[in-house]
Amino acid sequence: MQLKLFLSIIFYFSISILYGQRNVEKIDNLFKKYHNEEGFAGAVLVADKGEVIYKKGFGLANQDWGISNQPDTKFDIASISKQFTAAVILMLAEEGKIDLEGKISDYLPYFRKDYGKKVTIHHLLTHRSGIPNYTSIPYVWEDSLKYHYKLKDLITKFCSRDLEFEPGTSYEYNNSGYVILAAIIETACKDKFANILNERLFKPLNMNSTGVDVREMVIPKRATGYIKQETSSKPADYMYMGNLVGAGNLYSTVEDLFKWDQALYSNEILSASAKAKMIKSYSKGSSWILPFENGYGYGVGTANVGGKGQPKVNLVFHSGHISGYSSYLARFTDNRNTVIILSNTGSMTTTGMNLLAVEVNMILSESNLQKTGTSGKGQ
Repeated sequence: MQLKLFLSIIFYFSISILYGQRNVEKIDNLFKKYHNEEGFAGAVLVADKGEVIYKKGFGLANQDWGISNQPDTKFDIASISKQFTAAVILMLAEEGKIDLEGKISDYLPYFRKDYGKKVTIHHLLTHRSGIPNYTSIPYVWEDSLKYHYKLKDLITKFCSRDLEFEPGTSYEYNNSGYVILAAIIETACKDKFANILNERLFKPLNMNSTGVDVREMVIPKRATGYIKQETSSKPADYMYMGNLVGAGNLYSTVEDLFKWDQALYSNEILSASAKAKMIKSYSKGSSWILPFENGYGYGVGTANVGGKGQPKVNLVFHSGHISGYSSYLARFTDNRNTVIILSNTGSMTTTGMNLLAVEVNMILSESNLQKTGTSGKGQ
């Protein structure tokens, strides 16, 4: 009896090791193809049920010097930044320092009063405020975002245009709301946004390679951003990152973002109630990120995905795009699988990164189904 048990254990671990090796090989081939055919340069991390099984760099972090990307290379993460802004808002709400149903005018006296008294923090978090997206203003990237605006002036000049719809009645993804949220955070905490994130999130989680990007500063191991051209690449356009505060001004690594991913499975940073608010879909049926139907919570997208006979799983995700950089963080919360893609080429499409992440999850899920002798068909 003991011999049978021993042999069974040996068999199980042998099968687990075999499937694990096959998974890593399949995932590596998938990203090698992405690198060779799509010109992907950056870093990737994959976790299977909370355990890192794959992390690797592709292409060059700096083309002038021929320096390769590595898992500890720092990249601008663009709109992935929004979930950190949302997390601080949720923390402040639980501390009674802000009210999620409070209005902009309750916190920013300088904001225009006509709709500052109607738009709530909840509206801002969920892109249901009706405030126009300031980064969609014609030529704003090529011109205005290069100038060094103070936060108050940025909001007054660019984030206070006439409403596109009545607050709460529709959904329209925009960066203006998250810039305003950053200003509300600074008002509530009486400190700079960078300091607040560092003290409340990055230091407690030992995210030592994450912070607010300042293009004018030397940041060790930061990848240079590139824009692909027909036969070559050129360095990304300059912009003043302070103009993206709260909405997309952070840098990080795949390793640090995995620390963040794992923290969200505990109550270390956010309470269970706060996390439930974050991942609830307040805009179901939208397709703000293709190719699958999805919704939006507080700083994150939500979807239910599957395929190839496998049961559908819940996905919490966000992409990011800024001149010279692309990013994607996918959290398959039912099985605790994680896919993180950071790139210093701005040409990586959200749809492409979506499909890659779902494909990786299917590789891992199919392996687990085979090991246990079960199938997702008919479920």
